[in-house]
Formats: sequence, structure tokens, C-alpha cells
Amino acid sequence: MSRRTTASSSIAGRFAIVASLLVACHERSAAAEPPRAEPCAAEAARVLDAPAARILQALATCHAAHGKTASAWAEHLEAATLARREMRLDVERVALRAAASLEPQLATLAVRVPAAWDLEGLVVHRDGIVLERAAWGTAAPVDPGEHRVAATLPGKAAWVRTVHVPARPGPHAIDVGPFEDPPPAVGAASLTSAPAPVDYPIAPEPRFGAQRTAGVVLGVVGLAGLGVGTYYGVRALDLDGDDAKTSTTIATASLAAGGGALLLGGILLLTAPKSRALRAIDVTASPAGASVGVHGTF
Repeated sequence: MSRRTTASSSIAGRFAIVASLLVACHERSAAAEPPRAEPCAAEAARVLDAPAARILQALATCHAAHGKTASAWAEHLEAATLARREMRLDVERVALRAAASLEPQLATLAVRVPAAWDLEGLVVHRDGIVLERAAWGTAAPVDPGEHRVAATLPGKAAWVRTVHVPARPGPHAIDVGPFEDPPPAVGAASLTSAPAPVDYPIAPEPRFGAQRTAGVVLGVVGLAGLGVGTYYGVRALDLDGDDAKTSTTIATASLAAGGGALLLGGILLLTAPKSRALRAIDVTASPAGASVGVHGTF
């Protein structure tokens, strides 16, 4: 892998991590939880100029300190994967050791589906994420705290439960069901009349969907990357020797990462379901410091 390719992938990885933090904050507020800042976003911002694996390690350390052991464990494993791709074997070893040290502290949650309710059309969610059939009954590491488990079945009322996972290691499980019949339609003429369509309650749609949020964030970060690349490209024309080579390398990496982020953001926006628009968004870029700021109003 060339130095230029490594630099481009590292910058793109940093953009993706920051975008995921912003989307996670928005999804949490859209789920009617008390609004609060992601406690470890500052850690990511502090090391934003480091390789993506280092950023994930900083996030993992912060999440572990806040008791989010499952998040920290997963981030250390992802950091090890990224470090291996970047041929940083020392970073990979540190990340794997950190993940292994957290394993005895993990709490797990298994969402089980009894045979009586394992019917066609059943959809199971955990914390808003659809669980594939292969994941039913599997003990998955989760952070301590409350977790929302929901399921829908055609012809039945939605089933929703909240599971509290204590801050100590150990397995936890919940069985889906039983499902109840939906309430009768108001004003039905008779029991023999055709049943009225039933709207099953679902979680409220975010005011600006997670996919569109990610698309906007990646789009504006991509534009900022193109701006930084253009700045250093023009600057390289006025320099000589090693300074010119450095500016050219930065320009190439920034343009590549910015173009990729802009393309991915456009794809996410084009394929996202319609939702309320983002009222305002502001992007600031400082080429000299190679820093990017994104501020949005929903």
C-alpha cells in the first residue's frame, strides 16, 4: 500500500468516525431520550489528526471510563482491524489486548423468539436495529442501562418491552411475546363487517432521518476536504523541494477523501426516505490547521 493511499484511507476513516458520532447523537435525541452530548465526542476531536485506529482507541478508552464496556470492546476490535489494514502491527496488538481485558466485564443480552411466535412476517428490533433471524437467541454484548426490544407481527398489536441491564458482567435474556390482538376499529357496523385496517404503533421517525443526516455530514465534510485539497494544491505551486512535495501529498489525499465522502453523502441522500428538512447547517474549514467544523440545526 502506498503512502498516498494510506493517507487517503486514514482521512476518510476519520471523517466516517466523526459522522457516526454526530448521527448517534441525533438518533438518541430522536428516540425521545433526554438530549445530551456524546460524552466522548471531545476525545475524538482532540485526536482528529491521528490515524483512524488511534481515534477509535481514544473513544474506546473514554467509553470504558463511562461504563460503556460493550462499546469500548467493539471499538478496540475495530481499531485492531484498521491497524492491520494500515500495517500498524504494534497498534493492532495493543487494541487486541485492550479488547481481551474488557471481555470479563461484558454483559450480554439475548432476544429469544419462542416457537409459538416464530411466524412468517415477524420482525424483531433491539434499540431500533432489526435483528436478523440468525441473531435471535444469540447473546450479544451490550452496554449497561436500558435497552428497548420491540417486535411486530401481521395481524397483531406491536409488542414492546424495556430491559434493564445492570452494570455488572453476566448474561441476560428476554422472550418475545405474547402478542395481543389489535383493538377493534371504532364505529364498526357489525362483527360480520370487513375488518378495518389497523395501524401498528412504531417508533417515531426522526425529524431528519439518520441516513439523511449521515449524507449531509459526509457531503459537507467532502466539500471541506475538497477545499483543503484545493488550498494545498495551489500552495504547492509556490513552493519548492520537500515543502512542495508535502503540500502535493496533502492536496492529493484531501481531494481523494473529500471526493469519496461527497460521493457517499450524495448516495445516502438520494436513497434516504423523505423526512423533514434540515433547517440550517454551517461548515467551517481551516486549511492551515487541516480542521473541519460542522454545525447543524434540526
